[in-house]
Amino acid sequence: MGLEFGVNFSSNMLHIGILDRERDYTLSMSRTMNGAQACEILNWIERALQEHQIDFRKDIKFWTLGIGPGSFSALRIAAALFAGLTFQRSDFFVRSIPSITAIFDSMPDNAENPAVLFDGRRNEIFCFSSPEQREPDIVKEPNEIDKFDYVYALREHETAIQSFFKDKSAEITMLEEFPIIKLLENKKEYTAVESIDYFYEDLIYLRPPV
Repeated sequence: MGLEFGVNFSSNMLHIGILDRERDYTLSMSRTMNGAQACEILNWIERALQEHQIDFRKDIKFWTLGIGPGSFSALRIAAALFAGLTFQRSDFFVRSIPSITAIFDSMPDNAENPAVLFDGRRNEIFCFSSPEQREPDIVKEPNEIDKFDYVYALREHETAIQSFFKDKSAEITMLEEFPIIKLLENKKEYTAVESIDYFYEDLIYLRPPV
């Protein structure tokens, strides 16, 4: 089939997506994964896709991994899953993309001067002002977001963000789901599995771990 499959596991939420460019078909699903539930990831993905007549091991040729920012443990689990599934598969093509780019790509075209907020754990809020930014700015005061015209965050980070920004949290647009399809639609080229070293170079991007 040659379908494109994407996964973003950067907190306690696992997001997966399927893209079929020929048929203009997309599918996205998510579920909470806490602690030991992470051992269920592979079985859940396989069962979820079987319900849509997709054979997880045969129908997918292109693989996209979201590499954060996010929980270092969750991101390492996702990277290990990809490395194991694609190991020595000459018919697979893979790529890793910073998760932050999918959120910026989901903004309206007229969203000038935007920012994306993340719960950095440890009572810190991370701020990204462009999809190319790799080291986040750490927000010190709630009024620091006043310099942005559009401020976005994921609903899964809402509790920490509301606690920090309080009344100003009304100025922040909450995305209900991570835009996994935007991650798949990214124009970054895929790489043949035999010519990569399983994302570990890309995972340097995760510093500082959260």
